[in-house]
Amino acid sequence: MIVSGDRDTIVEKLNAMEPILLDVLPLSLEEVFTYEMETLGYTFQIDGMTEEEHK
Repeated sequence: MIVSGDRDTIVEKLNAMEPILLDVLPLSLEEVFTYEMETLGYTFQIDGMTEEEHK
């Protein structure tokens, strides 16, 4: 789950749901970009850094 906003507020709300595991990891701009593009149907390959659009 990628969430933006105040870290403490988000962690507090998630902890209220009593999760078995909750880990907060910072993401780089590249990781967020890749995630967002994949939700739009793009695939990224590490070899040659090429991208394809899913049809």
